[in-house]
Amino acid sequence: MTREAVLEAMAADVLIKKGEEGKKEAEAILRERNRVGRNEKVRASARELIIRAADRLNSRPDDFFSKSSIERLHAFGGETAFGKLVGETVASGSYEACMRTLIRAAKSFGKTKLVTVQAATALDVETKARIAKDLMNPGEGIILFRIRPSLLGGMRVFQDGAMTDKSVRGRVTQLFQSI
Repeated sequence: MTREAVLEAMAADVLIKKGEEGKKEAEAILRERNRVGRNEKVRASARELIIRAADRLNSRPDDFFSKSSIERLHAFGGETAFGKLVGETVASGSYEACMRTLIRAAKSFGKTKLVTVQAATALDVETKARIAKDLMNPGEGIILFRIRPSLLGGMRVFQDGAMTDKSVRGRVTQLFQSI
């Protein structure tokens, strides 16, 4: 999923949705694709679409990536050009690979907040949603969930260059350092 592919999909979706009325908006999107000027509104819209796609991906159950690529494409791909682009990305890789692609795409449109949550075990959808709500406002950035059994329990959160360690391993390490 390249920056150019995202912008082309956005332009196509505008033309399909708005027809002739959307022609100027689609042209502005394509100017951004060709790097003729900087349209902050287009860049913000692209970032928001990608962040929403990452949020949708995080709301899938853990077994989502054990399904076939065709099943993932049908479950995630949409009726829009952008939805199909995201569906192809999701169908072609693992959770980690898809999230890296979405993060890279979002960052190509400007500063994007990234939070990484490492947990000792897989988190259910409700827990992920609660953590996401606690860590940032909707549409503000991308949260990447990773499973790290070496934490033994609890979780670590990496945000804004800082780590908050609430893992069992972190507590044991602190205990040993205090002795």
